[in-house]
Amino acid sequence: MIPTSEQIKWEVFNHHTIISQKSENDKVIVLGTFLYGSQNYGIDTPDSDIDTISLCVPSYEDFLMGEKVQNATFKMTDGSLATIKDFRTFITKILNGGDVSSLEILFTDYCVLSPHFSPYWEQLKANREAIAKINFSRILRSFKGQAVSYAKKFKEKPEPDLKYNRKALAHVYRITASISALLNGKLYMEALRNKDIVKHILRLRTEPLKVDAAQVVVDACMDHIDKIYREDIESSDNAKELKSYIKDIAMEAIEAIYDIH
Repeated sequence: MIPTSEQIKWEVFNHHTIISQKSENDKVIVLGTFLYGSQNYGIDTPDSDIDTISLCVPSYEDFLMGEKVQNATFKMTDGSLATIKDFRTFITKILNGGDVSSLEILFTDYCVLSPHFSPYWEQLKANREAIAKINFSRILRSFKGQAVSYAKKFKEKPEPDLKYNRKALAHVYRITASISALLNGKLYMEALRNKDIVKHILRLRTEPLKVDAAQVVVDACMDHIDKIYREDIESSDNAKELKSYIKDIAMEAIEAIYDIH
């Protein structure tokens, strides 16, 4: 069965607890843990794992020495993945724009936050639509890159008893729809969770097609992206002010965390 909302919340909390306990020994401070993956798009299946990303900072001593939290991924007993990343790297990526993986956790409904970090995250979240368009052309480029990657996985990593990868096929279709929605002026949230096509994406993920028919879908999606894709798109009008605001929030968050620890 597909996990309920409450089950997803519990698993995210469980990941947060485990990573926090482990991080204490590694001199790392966990700020928050966020759902990452198909549940954020509403296209999860009973086989979908509940994966997470935790944003962290190093201990105060390591911070003063210029150390960073090293990205690492841990496999939980149920097969799900818990990844840790440096909060400062996350901030850099959203300031530069175009990193859809970083943006995803800004738009998730499922997270567990450190009480001292929560107010600063809420400020970032309140501005997430503007943050998503700090560098709009990079967002489109990133989406296109993801589509190309999934199109390769479609044939290169076939499922057992199939000659193609259903998950990759579904993601190519999803990303194509997201690019179209953004270019048609939709909000990033609407492009991320396009309710009009969720049922179709789930069919692509769960109902096998003949490989030739599946290839037609992939080719049509990639052709469509090539036709509509363009980079001459203006970014946010207040990008400079927004970047300054994000930096201020990040600095205040880090200062607050180190005051406590």
